[in-house]
Amino acid sequence: MKPRTHYKASNMDAIAFPAVGTPFITSSGVHDINNPTSTKQNVTPAGGIEVIASSRADMSYWHNGIQP
Repeated sequence: MKPRTHYKASNMDAIAFPAVGTPFITSSGVHDINNPTSTKQNVTPAGGIEVIASSRADMSYWHNGIQP
């Protein structure tokens, strides 16, 4: 099983999240990608969002971004 960080999206008028999110940060060789974090500011379509996560065993950082 690949380690994954998932994201979920919802309409703000009727908030409801799916049971399983969309894979966002994945690796077939690193098995402990964890602790995702991002900005605490509001996300806008112009700026998008970047997420960073880390692997303690691999001593590495992982990232991905999305434009809403």
